[in-house]
Amino acid sequence: IPAWVQNATSNFMGPDKMFIDMVKESTLKTPAGVKHLALKVRSSGNAVSMISDLVSFYSGGNGRTIVFTETKNEANNILLDAGIRTECQVLHGDIPQSQREITFQGFREGSFKCLIATNVAARGLDIPHVELIIQVGFPQELESYIHRAGRTARAGRNGTCLTIYTQEDEYKLNEYSKQAGFTFEKIGAPQPEQIMKAAGRDAINLLETVTPDILPI
Repeated sequence: IPAWVQNATSNFMGPDKMFIDMVKESTLKTPAGVKHLALKVRSSGNAVSMISDLVSFYSGGNGRTIVFTETKNEANNILLDAGIRTECQVLHGDIPQSQREITFQGFREGSFKCLIATNVAARGLDIPHVELIIQVGFPQELESYIHRAGRTARAGRNGTCLTIYTQEDEYKLNEYSKQAGFTFEKIGAPQPEQIMKAAGRDAINLLETVTPDILPI
């Protein structure tokens, strides 16, 4: 619990308050099924150009992805410039609350497969079956990383959290790994052959959705 919350409870709840520990451990944790990947790039511009291939390779055309950014401008730029091949929408604080609810509901129901968001979507959202989280840069605090990564691997499933970072943020990779007790797997950008294999995998998955009634046709 953040210090300011503890101070507030001391000021307003009195000495007979009860604390119920739902975590039972002192360190922040992500779900056990989360695989933590880290991809180092030269600049944030390089990160944007890679996002489309990362979505195709690690999530595919049928999986759900959330791309987290630190700023609203970054989210808008990715929506416009990343060339993501699956349909995506953006969610941040400049979008009216009514539209945010419509966007969130559409993503939850699978109307589109990729959501680009700031921290407005990191907390308190129950979205099942999110296969991939992409973070464009490490957030300022480990707690934010944990909340973002926790959007995948829900209800005992497996998921992937992939962070794209630059040299300036490498110290956070080591610091967060140590504090939260997991290891980042460092990866390179997907190669053309891997992207083609991922496209083939998606085609097979689509064929498997064909209902038996129309197979003769």
